[in-house]
Amino acid sequence: AARIKFDATADDALNRIESRIDLHLSLLRSTQALFDARNGDISRGEFKAFFSALDVDNNFAGLRGIGFLR
Repeated sequence: AARIKFDATADDALNRIESRIDLHLSLLRSTQALFDARNGDISRGEFKAFFSALDVDNNFAGLRGIGFLR
């Protein structure tokens, strides 16, 4: 019984980790798509608007921020 409970707990933890990684990968893909759509020509204001629209606090738990350098 203890082994079954452990396996279930481990599977749940793995699923939550995979979901969180997938969510963060989708953020990276979205950011790449933004740059691709604009041929890399993104102003600071446009990037800030993009980031604000992501609603990071509600949609990306634990994420502190994203940025880019020229």
